Amino acid sequence: MHRSRLSTILIDSPTDAAGQSAAFWSAALGVKTRVEPGEEQYTGLVDALPNMSLAMQSVDDAPRRGRCCLPSSGTGLYRCWSRG
Repeated sequence: MHRSRLSTILIDSPTDAAGQSAAFWSAALGVKTRVEPGEEQYTGLVDALPNMSLAMQSVDDAPRRGRCCLPSSGTGLYRCWSRG
């Protein structure tokens, strides 16, 4: 039986506002931020959600709305859907 689970929530932000957006969400949720080397477009919000990853994603275009990505069972890949 195939099972999927929600593992990651990304909040898109225009590149020029990414730092301010990450600071806002960090303060609002009372958590620290973390940027992984080599993945500077993402700012993780550490321990914001139990058993999930929550991160800011810096985007060069307009932020997308309603995107959902689920891991494909055993492949290491993600299947994503977008709305808007």
